[in-house]
Amino acid sequence: MSRGAVEKHISPATAVEKHINAIFEKLELRGTRVAAAGCSPFRAIWEAEREGSGSRGAEEEAAMAESKSTPVTAELYDYVLRHNPPLDPVLRELVEVTHRNLPQQAGMQSAEEQAPLLAFLVRLTGARHVVEVGTFTGFSALAMARALPADGRLIACDVSEEWTAYGRKAWAKAGVEDRIDLRIAPALDTLRAMPAEPHIDLAYLDADKQNYIPYWEELVPRLNPGGLIVADNVFYHGQVTEAAPPSAGAAIQAFNDHVAADARMEAVMLTVADGLTLARRLGRGGGRGASEG
Repeated sequence: MSRGAVEKHISPATAVEKHINAIFEKLELRGTRVAAAGCSPFRAIWEAEREGSGSRGAEEEAAMAESKSTPVTAELYDYVLRHNPPLDPVLRELVEVTHRNLPQQAGMQSAEEQAPLLAFLVRLTGARHVVEVGTFTGFSALAMARALPADGRLIACDVSEEWTAYGRKAWAKAGVEDRIDLRIAPALDTLRAMPAEPHIDLAYLDADKQNYIPYWEELVPRLNPGGLIVADNVFYHGQVTEAAPPSAGAAIQAFNDHVAADARMEAVMLTVADGLTLARRLGRGGGRGASEG
């Protein structure tokens, strides 16, 4: 995903502005009336909200809820990156190499803030067996492989020798090539050739969108109880809210509905980059209240 996608998940401020303007109009606190009120405009707004909360309409309630989302400006995005674990030199070089050599495809690379998040999830879950569906130039695979224990293993699924060649070089340079098993083949073939019993601790899904549901259906039965699927691009540039999106957007719409209805999994959708879903495998009983084990 491109960094440019980061602003696509932000709620518009228009409704919030309308809400605040309506309050000012009610209070007639424009210009000198603010000073005459003997308090700051923000205090006046708070007082008005408290007094009028009983009669606030649905539109105003929606505006207040929407205001809880902070627009991620370029400055705030840079702030996030500065306060996340920094990319190590090999990861940083891989980002630069990808953009330099594959400028038309570089937007396929996972967003920079996803590298420390994926590594964090690998460590948090104690994952030893990771599967990545869609490797591109190996950025996310490298981030996860670095977080694996020495005997951990990551199976990376892709169809491009050209693109993954950049990853192979980076993995070797980082000293984790022995943890990554790159399989050049259609990912569905690779997944179906895996053992059918649960053995996967974490799977990262970032490949062709039309096959997200088939990938999901191959991965879920192979997840250990408590195992995670991390699915990228679940906003698909905002197309998921459209009535009739293009084919890839429609595929992600269907995928999101499929995930939400899957009683085997517990899932949350996050506003990270172009949308990220984290889904946890529940116990073998299948229900959301089932015990794990």
